[in-house]
Amino acid sequence: MRLAIIASALLLTACAPRLSFSNEAGGVINRTGSIGSDRAYKLATDHCAKYGKIARFTDRDVLTNSMRFECVAS
Repeated sequence: MRLAIIASALLLTACAPRLSFSNEAGGVINRTGSIGSDRAYKLATDHCAKYGKIARFTDRDVLTNSMRFECVAS
């Protein structure tokens, strides 16, 4: 049973959106399929908030399953 729980947790985190590159100007979020779009937006918003800015998505690449965003002044 424990093994099944651990395996499930690993599979779920492997599919979660993650920042692959980011700095104060913006970044790229990988694994942003339809299920992860809300989480990707939250990642970008939280990242830009560290710099007192807001996130603005600039590009979505279906082939690489990624989204690019800028951090802009609010």
